Amino acid sequence: MVEVAEGSTRPDEVTPPVRADRRAALGLVLGALASSAIALMGAALALRLWHADLSVPFRQTGDINLALMTVRNMQLTGWFQSSDLLNAPLGQDLLGYPSSVGDLWNMAGLRLLSLALTPAQTINIAFLWTFAFVAATAFLAQRVLGVSARFAIPIGAVFAWLPYHFLRGAGHVFLSNYAVVPLMCVLALSIYSPRIGERVWSRRSGVIAALATAVLLGGTGLYYAAFGLVLLAAAGILTAVAERSWRPLVRAGVLGATTSLVLAVSALPNLLYRLGGGVSAVEGRSYAATEYYGLKLTNLLLPLGSHRIDLFGDLRDATSESFIPGEGSETLGLLGAIGLVVIVGVALLPRVRSAGHLTETLRPLGVLATVAFVVATVAGLNGLLAVAGMGQLRAWNRMSVVIAFLAMVGVAHLLDAAWARYADRAVRRWPAPWRAVVSIVAVGSVSLVALADQTSDAFVPDYAGSRSVWEADARFFTEVEAQLGTGAQVFQLPLVPFPESPPVASMQDYNHLRGYLHSGLAWSYGGLKGGPVEWQSVLTVRGVPATVRGLIAAGFDAIYVNRAGYADNGAAIEAEIAEALGNEQPLVDESGMLAVYDLRPYAARLSADGEALPDRDTILFPMRIAGGEGFYGLETAGDENWHWVAASATADLVNPQETDQKVVVRTEIRSASPTATVRIRIGDEETVVHLRAGTA
Repeated sequence: MVEVAEGSTRPDEVTPPVRADRRAALGLVLGALASSAIALMGAALALRLWHADLSVPFRQTGDINLALMTVRNMQLTGWFQSSDLLNAPLGQDLLGYPSSVGDLWNMAGLRLLSLALTPAQTINIAFLWTFAFVAATAFLAQRVLGVSARFAIPIGAVFAWLPYHFLRGAGHVFLSNYAVVPLMCVLALSIYSPRIGERVWSRRSGVIAALATAVLLGGTGLYYAAFGLVLLAAAGILTAVAERSWRPLVRAGVLGATTSLVLAVSALPNLLYRLGGGVSAVEGRSYAATEYYGLKLTNLLLPLGSHRIDLFGDLRDATSESFIPGEGSETLGLLGAIGLVVIVGVALLPRVRSAGHLTETLRPLGVLATVAFVVATVAGLNGLLAVAGMGQLRAWNRMSVVIAFLAMVGVAHLLDAAWARYADRAVRRWPAPWRAVVSIVAVGSVSLVALADQTSDAFVPDYAGSRSVWEADARFFTEVEAQLGTGAQVFQLPLVPFPESPPVASMQDYNHLRGYLHSGLAWSYGGLKGGPVEWQSVLTVRGVPATVRGLIAAGFDAIYVNRAGYADNGAAIEAEIAEALGNEQPLVDESGMLAVYDLRPYAARLSADGEALPDRDTILFPMRIAGGEGFYGLETAGDENWHWVAASATADLVNPQETDQKVVVRTEIRSASPTATVRIRIGDEETVVHLRAGTA
């Protein structure tokens, strides 16, 4: 029996296999393009892109400045891990911040865009293209899983419109690119389901595609790679037990090893840095954080809190008092919720021989969705991984995109079954144009319902406000650079740890990067916390007059104050700076929240008076305390500064200079317990201190 290719004009005409393959490939390409086009149009509607200016970041909040910094670093140095204009005067080195691990292909794509575009254009366009990429891979994956093109096209777009996508946004542009998720699901299903496995593993092209997907998985996001490895392991183990065969484990192992190898390659620079004694800027992620960012079933099934229908939004608002609220991006939407309930319900049904084709098609989807939820949920298997030392992967609620795809495929199969049973019979005798119209109406209905349900007016950026801030920053920092000169060094206050710092007063994280994005000046912000940047903390606790002299000795030309970082809008600190400089008047931006004090006139007076300045190396490379486990960062209030410590804490005295130093440590210990006993161990020597009235 010879299969006739779909679309043949004569039933008795045999289409050559090569022509059939080409026709099938063309159908896949056209379908992927159609799904991508629908996804882009839907995103444009949801975001009201006709109001946007691609040369301006869509938003000025969140992690957008960090993303823009990544591109600016690439343009200045060729890659993203360093910049001479940050962490002045030492320069920025990001090897201790493993943000790039697992993002090799994402970074490469961003680098290509950055060759021709500004940082803002690069991030905006990369974000918008993720809608096309996600829809295209979702369409292709569905076709491999047996979904008709009729419904694979709209469901691909629907998957690209997840609230997760819009809420991650351009600030988390790599997380927004979850295009690998559908492909990883196909890999896992090809191991778990014999029907799908036959389509993948029985052909050489299928094996090559599977290995290529594993390579792709290792470079498009650490979280997505971890999720893929979980699914592969689960599929391999479950199938090996059921079939009493090593083959599923071998396949899962080969694919997992391929993904892990790509991860290892991307992590190699960071690993070598850590082995050489470098700092880690993301220590402190714990079991508690893993539990806090776990996935909850209510967050999957309930609608958006900002849903277009107030009644639906109120349902989500009822959970707002939870101590584990989630990140707010996990909701599947109406179609996804229906799909999840159906596929998990089918997976839980007792298996019988008379089960129909649809049931057997949905069952593997439900099994993998259940596995994903058990791993990602609050106090799920993710907690065991955290206990085992993998606490860096804390936000397992992001596995919602995996569950969303499996649920969407379930919906697509249900739509196919309904079409075959009802619509296809009704329109079978209709003229071809009318059948096409019915298909378009079906596709459009699915798309429009999902777009309205999964998006919200809250997703629309404040384009006008963002443009106003962006252009005002450009004018201000251009003026500052004109006054100080390109390459001048600017010390930034307040001190804000980098990366991942909570807000300081009303100043959001990464706000200190604004000047870097708009000028050729060198900025003190951007050094990894716990590293050489800590000289700034050592210097500033000495008071403003000593700090100013130390900054001049270190080569700084100005002090920049972000007034939003102070409860009094910087009034007290600026009064001290002005007094130390001889009532120097600052250059202030249009908003009145940024002030720059020129240090050069004061430095010239010191030089003219012959006053000696501190040695530059003693300023930039001082003896300092480096906190370890249970030892928290420096805090100050008035003339006091202190570190909170846990019941057991460690700290190192760091001497960054080449010569040995003699150190005298004077400290006061305070405890909530008035009669606490404290053991202090330095090397092999231990001293026992008995507190009186809670102090010693």
